[in-house]
Amino acid sequence: MRALEDLGVVITELKKVVFDPNRTFLKIPHKNFHTDFLPKMEGLSSFLESRRKAELIHIDGNDLYIISLNDLIRNKETVNRESDKTDVDVLAKKNKGRLKS
Repeated sequence: MRALEDLGVVITELKKVVFDPNRTFLKIPHKNFHTDFLPKMEGLSSFLESRRKAELIHIDGNDLYIISLNDLIRNKETVNRESDKTDVDVLAKKNKGRLKS
């Protein structure tokens, strides 16, 4: 909650919600994107394993881990919504040389 407050998110109503750490997720909208806080990503083995494969970037003095392309595609294939199928097609076409088997 403190992290969300630091990001400028009004959490007055959020503090009233009872969280289930295995099921509750948050979607925080921003002007040009949204941030998802997920308790689990289907199709991936563990947070630590995914973080090990993530790309570390630095923005304004902050470290930010970006999920690997392979893990993102694996998650989207597992969830398998129509929007995820489209995302997988686009990601695969744009990143042919970067994908690992």
